[in-house]
Amino acid sequence: MNQKLLAEYVKLEAEFKVIEEKKKVLRESILNNLKDNNLEKIESEVFGTFTVAHKTSWKYSPAVTKLEEKVKIAKNKEQEKGTAKATESTYLLYKDATITSPTSVSR
Repeated sequence: MNQKLLAEYVKLEAEFKVIEEKKKVLRESILNNLKDNNLEKIESEVFGTFTVAHKTSWKYSPAVTKLEEKVKIAKNKEQEKGTAKATESTYLLYKDATITSPTSVSR
């Protein structure tokens, strides 16, 4: 296996985590700034558009929750019987070396 590729991926993953954390902090600051100024949106030809978005979450009644559980069971039964058809995709899974158990074998 090409060690350079692996090293580059690990380096980028670490940089990505740092950037994501910075982005999270900036997102909160921008959102608070918009709210403090009673703005829902700010548009800039240079930076684009920043909008306060709203997401609605729902808490369902026990009756609906029970129905959801029945559907989950029905799905599992169809999987077991072979009625349900699976599709499989391939992707790369990466775990930081600090998470990997010390007894792992490297290839």
